[in-house]
Amino acid sequence: MRRKGEISPGAIRREYPFRLLFPEEHGRDLLEGGRFYPSCAPRTSVELVGGLRHIAVHFADEADALKF
Repeated sequence: MRRKGEISPGAIRREYPFRLLFPEEHGRDLLEGGRFYPSCAPRTSVELVGGLRHIAVHFADEADALKF
């Protein structure tokens, strides 16, 4: 469930196709560093990879993702 006006996980995947995955123990502070890049998504998402939870930081521009 999401709040009114909040971007959905599907919209994040469509509009911000480039993502970086970090193990969950790094915490959600990763988004704070990503906000220095103009193409960073407004929020992170949780992805399951190999049965482990990862924090995904999404970017619309591949160059910003590589710099991060």
